[in-house]
Order: sequence, then C-alpha cells, then structure tokens
Amino acid sequence: MCLSRKSLFPAMADGGEVRVTPGEVIADDDPRLGPIVAGPRFEASGFELDEGHTLFGLIQMGLLESPPLCTWGGWRNWRRTKGCRPPEPAQATGLKSAFGKREGRLYRTLMPLVHGEDWKDVLQEQLELEAIREEEA
Repeated sequence: MCLSRKSLFPAMADGGEVRVTPGEVIADDDPRLGPIVAGPRFEASGFELDEGHTLFGLIQMGLLESPPLCTWGGWRNWRRTKGCRPPEPAQATGLKSAFGKREGRLYRTLMPLVHGEDWKDVLQEQLELEAIREEEA
C-alpha cells in the first residue's frame, strides 16, 4: 500500500484545505503533519505504526537504518531515501513550516542518540578533514 498525500492528511481528502491560523503553534505530534514515517519501504515491514513510536524507537527495533553522522543536508537526504519521511504538506496548508521545524527537531534529537553527545564536534572534525583533503587533491 502506498500512502498518498490525501491518506496522510485526511482533512484534505474531501478537497478541503487544512489551514493554520496566524500565530498557531503546531506541536510535533499534531495529526495534521502526518506520521513520522511513511512509504512503501516502511509499509512492507508489516509494522503497525501508532502514536507511541518515535523515530529512534523504530531504529532501535531495526525497522529503519540508523542515519549516518551528517549535516542537515545529509539528514534531509537520509530521510527522503532511507528514513521513510512522509511527503511534505502542501504550502497552501500553512503546515509546511511546522513540518520542516519538526524535521529539524528530529535531526537535533536523533544525532546525539545515535552518534553520542559530541556528534557536532566529531562532524565538524570530519568536515575539516574532508576540506583539507580536497585542497590537497
């Protein structure tokens, strides 16, 4: 089963638009943002996702690969490919910004859980070494 935008955002299934009121704060678990994972790769596992599961928990259960130590751009690539990120809400809904913020919080929360509290320092060292290698080449 492949999830469509309409199945991920049921309030839009009838053609109505989901809108955010000015100044409204959208929580990470707001159902209007959709699930934290979706897509054929995840659905093929047969696992039933419920509200109690976190991205880290899904990784611990072996349902998702751990993300590599990476920059924000690398995270976005991992989520799009192996991290089973659901599709972003349409811009017109007013949820796109909240969706991006949730992704940012997931990134900042998951990196230290998977790679240790010093992940930023280790990543910075790796990036500096790569830059030196590129200059020498």
